[in-house]
Amino acid sequence: GSEMCIRDRHMYSAWLMAFLLLPETCDESLSYDKQAVMRLLLIHDLGERVTGDIPRPKKQLAPDTYAREEDRAMTQLLLKETYPNVGRMDWEYQLWKEWAEDSSFNAKVAKEIDTLQAAYQLCLYLLNYRKNFSEEKIVSWLSECVELKTSVCRTIFRQLILENPAFESLHLGDLVSFPDSSHACQ
Repeated sequence: GSEMCIRDRHMYSAWLMAFLLLPETCDESLSYDKQAVMRLLLIHDLGERVTGDIPRPKKQLAPDTYAREEDRAMTQLLLKETYPNVGRMDWEYQLWKEWAEDSSFNAKVAKEIDTLQAAYQLCLYLLNYRKNFSEEKIVSWLSECVELKTSVCRTIFRQLILENPAFESLHLGDLVSFPDSSHACQ
């Protein structure tokens, strides 16, 4: 259905954003690996094919319940511990667990790229449909970008969204106070 197309478009857009905008190296972490971030982004929402897209605020109300649902969905989709003699995708499952548990610097960057893609899409919608979004909703969505922890993603946010001439008319800086980004990556 259309939800699946939107989710697939989001996953591909997040992957493309990482491909085009992430630096090859990053002094912020020795474990940084652009290719690993891109692999995480290709698999991160796969479980939603089974669970549906559960909004982040709803997930935060019962994180353990939704984590179990997503884990069950990924186990099913990746045939983990299911059928004997069937090619199982154990490597992909471990990749997804890295994402779900936020257990590496690469997972942190991937999650922040996921947030950036959603913020970028919001800005595109705002250019044409601003009247459909309350200021409270806009501030709520953009506030996630204030919490970006990696300098690489803060830099991308500043360049792609805050300093993007196409979004100048949105006056995003008037809605949310964004901290300055440091430039630890090249």
